[in-house]
Amino acid sequence: MISTCEHDTTINFTALTTHAGNDPVTYKWFINEQVEGTSNPFTYRFRAPLSITLPEVFNIKVVAQTIGECGDTSLTAKVIIQPIPTPQISVSPSQVLHQPDYQFTFKDLAPANPDKTYQWDMGDNSQQTRNGQEITYQYGDTGTYTVKLMVTDFSTGCKASDLVTVSILYVPGYLQVPNAMCLGCSNYSLRQFLPLGKGLRKYRLRIYTTWGQKIFETTSLSADGSPNVAWDGTFNGKPLQQDVYTWEIEAIYNNETEWKGMIYPGSSKPVKTGFITIIK
Repeated sequence: MISTCEHDTTINFTALTTHAGNDPVTYKWFINEQVEGTSNPFTYRFRAPLSITLPEVFNIKVVAQTIGECGDTSLTAKVIIQPIPTPQISVSPSQVLHQPDYQFTFKDLAPANPDKTYQWDMGDNSQQTRNGQEITYQYGDTGTYTVKLMVTDFSTGCKASDLVTVSILYVPGYLQVPNAMCLGCSNYSLRQFLPLGKGLRKYRLRIYTTWGQKIFETTSLSADGSPNVAWDGTFNGKPLQQDVYTWEIEAIYNNETEWKGMIYPGSSKPVKTGFITIIK
């Protein structure tokens, strides 16, 4: 019996016979009761689907005969291909991210079983590994990383692997805009409206009431190009009532490219205006 972890493997067989006469001996090689060859030695390519979850068994038999079909001596053997489906890595949300997004989720789509173990090599300088059929990992910087997965089936000793390349692209800056503020919350960051950004050269924020009255405006940036003046939900020093207000932003990055705007769920088109809700 031959056991192999390879789903596609070629094996050579040789039949040894004892014959007292001078007439030639012929051979018939059967694979699962089908004649597949008449040579000796005999070579056969065994293949099984990559997705198998049960052992694939091939029964081999050779029959040796003389010209007169005398002699019915036969030998039998087995080749067993062990069931470890080839790993297939899926990546979400995408194989390419842009700052400030650094986090990927990786999953092996091949069928699982209790005997499988998973080891992920994340491909960064930290030399960290992770375990499990599905993992989430956050990288520390921009770059391109080759993620390797090694799957081991302890019941058979078989191993299989897959790899995928992911990238986090550098952008000259970023700008993200919140959509609500809570004037009465204990968390100070929620009591103000401050877009989060970096790498901006020019920036202008305006806030309007639903009737179009401008109630706040700033162009202030810190040394690293981050917005640094927040709106506190007041107008002329007085807190505004709970309501929905409109923001409008224009911004240019340090490399002179224009901020395209925010992309909201359900829409693929960026917008440079949006709504901020005051909650009390």
